[in-house]
Amino acid sequence: MATRVEMLIETLKAHSEKKFTARDLAKEFVLRYPKALAKAYSLCSTMDETHGYKNEIAFYSAIKAAFIKHSTVDKNALMKKEIQH
Repeated sequence: MATRVEMLIETLKAHSEKKFTARDLAKEFVLRYPKALAKAYSLCSTMDETHGYKNEIAFYSAIKAAFIKHSTVDKNALMKKEIQH
């Protein structure tokens, strides 16, 4: 599994023509890292060495879920807000 830094470098190389801000890189990390962790854990979850990582993976997955929840915009709510004003 790639390290966090390697994942960010891969993202930069894939879109080398685009300028990335620290916020863009953090967003990419938050969205990709939990999925990669869950895949790796599912492959080796029966090993004794991996039992301590279950809570960490759940933590990163919860951060990802909260990030997605708060970053999506409900178009109906925006329309209602514009109508009221």
